[in-house]
Amino acid sequence: MRILAHGPRAYLGDIWLTLMREGHEVRVFAEDPLPERAFGGLIETVPDWRAELDWLGPDGIMVFERVENAALQEDLRSEGIRVIGTSRFGARLELDRAFGQAVLAEAGLPVAEAHSFATPAAAHRWLRAHPGRFVLKHDDVNRSTFVGAHPRGEDVLFMLRRGPPEGRVLLMEHLDGIEVGVGAYFDGRRFLRPACIDFEHKRFFPGELGEMTGEMGTLASYEGGGGAVRGDPRPARGALRRGRPRGIRQPQPHRG
Repeated sequence: MRILAHGPRAYLGDIWLTLMREGHEVRVFAEDPLPERAFGGLIETVPDWRAELDWLGPDGIMVFERVENAALQEDLRSEGIRVIGTSRFGARLELDRAFGQAVLAEAGLPVAEAHSFATPAAAHRWLRAHPGRFVLKHDDVNRSTFVGAHPRGEDVLFMLRRGPPEGRVLLMEHLDGIEVGVGAYFDGRRFLRPACIDFEHKRFFPGELGEMTGEMGTLASYEGGGGAVRGDPRPARGALRRGRPRGIRQPQPHRG
């Protein structure tokens, strides 16, 4: 099979190498400059992904690593190209944190207390009036999540002051415990099994010490995933089929 990959820095290089070892033809387009890419010398990249569409043909698959270009992915699907990636609805779930929390609540899942704000300044004023320990999250995927440790939120207040003045933010209630993720692929009709279980060890050192490293320390496994999701999350399944949740209102961020 022919596979055309589209991503920032060839982050999924191990997948592309595995596919090539299995006999598939793989071409990779990386958006970022050559010095910033991963897997240099192991994976050959192409300069223009659009020039490869004829090579891909109707039987090939194009794989996107990013959600920010969801509109492009939907346009390619409408042209008959088989795309693995996201959609406008999927991108909204990922990039609009307050909306994502509302969809989870509609699906019947318990969610942490969360407050959305149009600007960091609005979040700062609210936290001053409602002190507590919170996690600071941003709709901008290029900005890092900050997990507050101070019981009155003084560290989060500092981060709100020192960061850029624009952009929506979310203050989420801090919950003690082990962070566990459950994920399953969705084929357009249903969630596939088994589910993938992951434990996010984001700190650089054991014992929750050191700098945050993103997902570098995540441990994932499909073992035991068959029983991780009991039943079928029908509200979420229906929302993904429709491309939108049913009757849900977009949460309005605090502005004052």
